[in-house]
Amino acid sequence: FFSSRRRHTRSLCDWSSDVCSSDLGPNAMALPGGVILVCDELLGILGSESELVAVLAHEVGHVELGHTFDTVRFELLARRTGSATLGELADATVRLLLQNTYSQAAEHEADDYAFQLLAASSYDPAALGRSFASLQRATDGEDGGREPSDPLADSMRSHPPTPLRQMEYAQRAGAWWRARPKERRYVGRSNLLSRNPLAAMDLPREWVTGASAGSPAHQPMR
Repeated sequence: FFSSRRRHTRSLCDWSSDVCSSDLGPNAMALPGGVILVCDELLGILGSESELVAVLAHEVGHVELGHTFDTVRFELLARRTGSATLGELADATVRLLLQNTYSQAAEHEADDYAFQLLAASSYDPAALGRSFASLQRATDGEDGGREPSDPLADSMRSHPPTPLRQMEYAQRAGAWWRARPKERRYVGRSNLLSRNPLAAMDLPREWVTGASAGSPAHQPMR
């Protein structure tokens, strides 16, 4: 994935990802310089390698689109007006990057970037919507069921509501597949379970194609 995204991105940095144990829940975060930290809990709730790639692409989008630096600049400017020392500002920068909070507009831009990056890769673009569904199932399990949508509360959250994101990108993926019924893309359920990426383990049964009716088949090719 990281090698294929070079054709789609402007950044010259060499991206890499590492799995870490943390108390941040199922999460991932991109750091300036090309490092993406993936919390181990996230690997336990996603359903395939393509879903993981969708999450990575979303995090790459935050850096490529300047969201990471904008967030840090805004917060540090606010702190600079106070009496913070240089060391305190450095600590604040690290905390901001790990908190991984962006505006709803920035999140939507990163979602759109991830979808385009998936479409330009070998992976199934429907994986972005499925990754949101996986995250929502995990949230429902923790909360004992999703509460009814509150438009006012939703507008105050940093992330757009996950069900709406899942619906939007499931619809976009459906349109993408209808326009390309003979396209082949990789899902990678077994790859995620075995922790072997497509580059190391290319399984014929993990390739899918669009159905004749135009919607994703998402069934192994024979």
